[in-house]
Amino acid sequence: QDIIQEDFVDTEWNRSLKTHMLYKWVHKFCTNAQYVLVAEDNIVVDPFKLVHFLRSQAVSVDDFVMCYLYPCCQTSVRNDRSLSGRNHETERYSSLGPKRYLGDTYPSYCVRGAYISSYSTLSKLHRMASHTPIFTPDEVWVAVLEEKLAVTHLNIGRSYVGLHWPPE
Repeated sequence: QDIIQEDFVDTEWNRSLKTHMLYKWVHKFCTNAQYVLVAEDNIVVDPFKLVHFLRSQAVSVDDFVMCYLYPCCQTSVRNDRSLSGRNHETERYSSLGPKRYLGDTYPSYCVRGAYISSYSTLSKLHRMASHTPIFTPDEVWVAVLEEKLAVTHLNIGRSYVGLHWPPE
């Protein structure tokens, strides 16, 4: 249970597969969890501040994701012809082929790195992911799942990056 393995190569193409794998694991092994923190390996979390932060939040919805939220309607890399070849996002997604997001603009999405959600939400995301074609970028794929489930985004931008803690 401590080592999670699936049968695919760990590449940018497969980040959405890794996310789906995570949702499946949480759905199966974390049924008693109230919150789930999803974080990349380069994210540092102070668990004491995190617990204090979570206890201080007045969350009045069942299905939520707390994250540093990037607003909707940014032109997708597929359709932004003004992006230079040196742009990180262009380099990252331009070679991904037919599995990339095909919409004209991105929905609101959680910026990569870390987000917090309820177990209930991640379990529902797991079930929705099983019926939704996988594409990249992975953050946008997750945003599409969240949109289908009417998940509420709680933008915790300043707390997310550790600025001004405790809150002013």
